[in-house]
Amino acid sequence: MKTYRTLIKLQKIEIDRVKKELLKLNLTLEELHQTLQKLDDELANESHAYNAYNQNSLVNTNFDHFYQVNRHKYENVRNKIPLLEEQISLKREELQAYFSELKKIEHILEGKVFEQKAQRNKKEQQELDAFIKKAI
Repeated sequence: MKTYRTLIKLQKIEIDRVKKELLKLNLTLEELHQTLQKLDDELANESHAYNAYNQNSLVNTNFDHFYQVNRHKYENVRNKIPLLEEQISLKREELQAYFSELKKIEHILEGKVFEQKAQRNKKEQQELDAFIKKAI
């Protein structure tokens, strides 16, 4: 029984570890989405400023460069998202497997506890029956 309790503790430790990793991955995904929004906002602000000052050829050159850099960053971030989502999916599967294993171990332990209790009750009943037979 002690070994089952130890296995349960180990499973819970692993579940906590995977939960923390999953949380970090989800936070990273959220940060990537925020970065995409920030890049879109920066492009909108610069585009507005460009439209206000589009007569200047220097502004045009700078805006073109800014636009290319911004879109390059945007694409890099956007390409990371599916990879991160795949990692999150794999972590969820791993977490589900640990939970499933934990439930199996807990079920086995419950069975062992019930079995021991039944044996104790049977032994006590036999002792009680023997005592009653002696008393009669």
